[in-house]
Amino acid sequence: MLSRLRLESNTRFIDWDTYQGYLEQQYAHRIARERFNYGKRYADCLLSGNFSKLKTLSDDKRAHVLKALSCLAKYLGIYQQFKALVKDYDLKWGGRSSDDVLIDRLTKVEDPGEVYEWIREVKKARSELSDFLEFMAITGLRFTEAIKSWNLIIRLDREAKIGARAQKICFTESSGKNKN
Repeated sequence: MLSRLRLESNTRFIDWDTYQGYLEQQYAHRIARERFNYGKRYADCLLSGNFSKLKTLSDDKRAHVLKALSCLAKYLGIYQQFKALVKDYDLKWGGRSSDDVLIDRLTKVEDPGEVYEWIREVKKARSELSDFLEFMAITGLRFTEAIKSWNLIIRLDREAKIGARAQKICFTESSGKNKN
């Protein structure tokens, strides 16, 4: 299997136009373009069976490249070989979570006004983060403490260990909606 790949390790054998069309049928335009570009740039790793270059990439970039090579491998009909290479090279798919990106952004700022402006922008763009961002801003907890506290609140809520009064305080007091 891999010997076949090594023999055909020249990326000129790939019909890139057809592959691009395949991606555009499968994914949104931005994702298809990203998968195509990374796939083309790192196709030699897949075709040669040598993923050592991928070990030097950042976690985020490696995740994008692996997703792209996964698509390319499926397109070429060599997905099982791709999975074996990922396993053999002990590569991890997980890039940074959106939580990690958020934490990094907040911990690298010196001017608190900049943080509050950024929080307002994020709340507009990602309303699902609004309560958490307000929680962080109001409590003044360190970022990792805020995340642990927030996750504890969510866990206790799921276990029905937080009463309705506590939920009301946690989720509405910061926005001035609590009338008690």
